[in-house]
Amino acid sequence: MVISRRETGTGLIDDYLVKRGVARKISLIVPNFLSAPWILANTDLILSLPARIAEKFVHLVPLKILPLPIDLPAYDLIIYGILARKKSLTINGYDANTGNLRRR
Repeated sequence: MVISRRETGTGLIDDYLVKRGVARKISLIVPNFLSAPWILANTDLILSLPARIAEKFVHLVPLKILPLPIDLPAYDLIIYGILARKKSLTINGYDANTGNLRRR
């Protein structure tokens, strides 16, 4: 399994392997981390990802974290998000901008 926004569906590990004349079989490509823990918990697929994210996954579903068997160079993780508007977004008394519960 690979999390990739590239059109080719490859990632940093694939770049590393190609330079060494090796390739891996990618069975599933997803564009973000959101579905990954549940997919991993219900298949025999594996995934490499930053340790901090993997540590969050094991609190959601039964997964095991293993060390990567290769040395990869450091890389930047780009996270896309939506900027909050200046207006307060309130849903059922919860203010998403401040994280406070408003009293009615």
